[in-house]
Amino acid sequence: MSVAQIGALISFTDATTIEAADFNSNYTDVRNAFNNLVTGSNRLAGGISINGALTVISGGVTVTAGGLTVASGGLTVSLGNLAVTAGDITMAAAASQLVPGATSFSLRNTADSADNLIIVDAGAATFRSSASFSGDVTVGYNDTASILIQGTNGAIAAGEVGIFEAANHLSISAEGGVRVLLDNNADSVTEDFAIYTDVTAATGTPLFKVEESGFVGINSASHAQITKGLSIDQDGADNIVLAFKSSDVVTVLTTAVTGTVETDDFATFLKTSAASGGLRVQSLAMDEAVSPVTVIESYGGTATTAKSSSGRSLVEVDVYEHDGANALADITADGNVFGVRGRVSGTTRTLLMVDEDGDLFADGGTTTTAVTVFDDHNDAQLIRAFDLARNAKGLIHSEWDRHVKYNEQELVDCGVLGAPIAEGGLVCVTQLQRLHNGAIWQAYVERQELAERVKDLEQKLLAV
Repeated sequence: MSVAQIGALISFTDATTIEAADFNSNYTDVRNAFNNLVTGSNRLAGGISINGALTVISGGVTVTAGGLTVASGGLTVSLGNLAVTAGDITMAAAASQLVPGATSFSLRNTADSADNLIIVDAGAATFRSSASFSGDVTVGYNDTASILIQGTNGAIAAGEVGIFEAANHLSISAEGGVRVLLDNNADSVTEDFAIYTDVTAATGTPLFKVEESGFVGINSASHAQITKGLSIDQDGADNIVLAFKSSDVVTVLTTAVTGTVETDDFATFLKTSAASGGLRVQSLAMDEAVSPVTVIESYGGTATTAKSSSGRSLVEVDVYEHDGANALADITADGNVFGVRGRVSGTTRTLLMVDEDGDLFADGGTTTTAVTVFDDHNDAQLIRAFDLARNAKGLIHSEWDRHVKYNEQELVDCGVLGAPIAEGGLVCVTQLQRLHNGAIWQAYVERQELAERVKDLEQKLLAV
């Protein structure tokens, strides 16, 4: 509201008579000007514009309509309140300011019983409940970086951290990566980063948890025996607990293996028995010329040479039974301890086995085409050819060596050697045992035939 100034009033001098008309004229001019400013309820009829500072020492300022505009100079309320019951508070300066007290600035609720928003003098702001924004929000935390909050995924600028929401998914993006810094001070409180399925049940078991100590849990809140390590709890699930994948691998395997895998799996870990436990490790590869498929490598240490039941090796497989009461138990007498199985002739069968006594058992083959005996050879000469080919330590040559008609290649052809010795050929122990069996039998047959001839000679000599 713009208030017109009071015009010139009639002046009165000493010792003059004041005429009623003149007095009433001055009073009427003042009354009309004031009535234009103040309503019948003794309130300002419209807005008030102030060029210069307005200072209210006490009592406060109340504007019921029209608003309050301070064009320059400012408005200072030293004591009391500034109340605008209708209209606006307009600050016309291009760079306007609200300067609070020395401690904080507060926006209160209607009942004046709580701070809806409080900003302390240092700049920290606290909302009583939540803050909602209809557009993007950028929160600066230093001179060169900020947090950008957007409703949809978007590009971030240098120094920005982006928090995006789209299709009910939350994404966090940063120019240099995203880090979660856990409180690693010296207090006794264990700080952690955890993900739960339901925020209202955050006291339960988290889907994922990382503690400042180094413990990592997947569906596992803790493990008394893990300080720095990974604990995975499957609950009642009986399928794969850990899988290694690669986009380079396409094995095409799914249900042909034990359980079910995916075609880009190259290793999986799962229970051997759903109820009893145990571990099954699956190594998966493509059906192509690649060998080996599974490799266990061990480096370091110094091998011992003791060949006894107490001797140790650089690589060992330890097998135990237990009594179900947290105590170890002996393996069943003649119990099978270690075995090697393979797919042969359309079925999976045991190929090699070690039992509790240390005895070795090997699959001798079931097909009639498998060469398991050498009756058409002189087995003793084949055995001698084996020693001659290896130039065995302690070998003493005799005149009978020149009668040996077999050589190293014959041993390769018979399967006793995997390849010539010079090429690193290995000895087939089971085939060599079969050769020994044949040699023993041939020696027995020759001895029996010799005995028959001796018997015939004795009878002839007795008849003379």
